[in-house]
Formats: sequence, C-alpha cells, structure tokens
Amino acid sequence: MDLNHIEIILVEDSASDALLTKFAFEKHGLGESIIHLTNGEQALEFFFKAKNFNGKVFSNDKTKIILLDIHMPKVDGVEVLEKLKGSPVTRSIPVIILTSSDHDPIIQKCKSLGSADYILKPVTMEGFLKVVNGLTGYWTNEPKDKETKNN
Repeated sequence: MDLNHIEIILVEDSASDALLTKFAFEKHGLGESIIHLTNGEQALEFFFKAKNFNGKVFSNDKTKIILLDIHMPKVDGVEVLEKLKGSPVTRSIPVIILTSSDHDPIIQKCKSLGSADYILKPVTMEGFLKVVNGLTGYWTNEPKDKETKNN
C-alpha cells in the first residue's frame, strides 16, 4: 500500500500530545498523512459538514484510522465516536481512543460504541514511537506490534 495516499485523523486538544504524535508519525514517513483537529466540534464539522481544515477535506477513501482523544472541550470524544459509528460513511473507519488512564470508565463505553482499541497516551517520545509502530497494522493488515497500549 502506498502510505503517501492515506490520511490519519488526529483529534487531540493537547498541543504537546499532538506534536509528539505528529513527530512519531514523521519518524515512520507518515508526517504528511496527518490531519490534526483540535476538538470534537472541529471533528464533527470535518467529517459531516465537509469543512476544510488546513486545505484538506474528509475523504472516506483515504482515511485509514482516527485517533480520538476522549476528554476534550466543546464536544467530547464519546459524542464524536457515537456520531462516527452511527454514520454509514464513517462506521468502518477504525477509531482508536486516546486516554491518559487505563482506569477511565469511559473506555468500556467507547468499546461498546465500536472503538477498535484504546491507547494510553505515552509520556515519552519512545512511548509515542512504540504506539505509532503498533498502529501501522491498521492500514497494512500486518500489525508490527499487536500491543498498542503503552503499559
């Protein structure tokens, strides 16, 4: 698969977490593939109102994975997930929930709504690189590291 023609949608309100995530994807040659949305409201506009963000619009053909922070201002990740999994246009795109605690009770709700998995937000660059390495399996069908949780 030509990885230059995929899109990774990152919905993350933390600028530092978004920067580390982007850097980790750049290390895998996927830096240009990321579309960063800073809150749930932007995500809903991008997916369902064809709103342009930084020159890019949503394409179901290109989007291979959505990384979705749970706790965000305006519209939280759970509401975004509900809408994504409730729409025939976005239902089949894997959504990986980003959280800072594996004891978060919302994780079970997200799983029941159809999230593919969840990832504990790493606190080091090495952690982010490990997570991104594991995520590549979502578009290559050959997971390099089946364990995406950073335990």
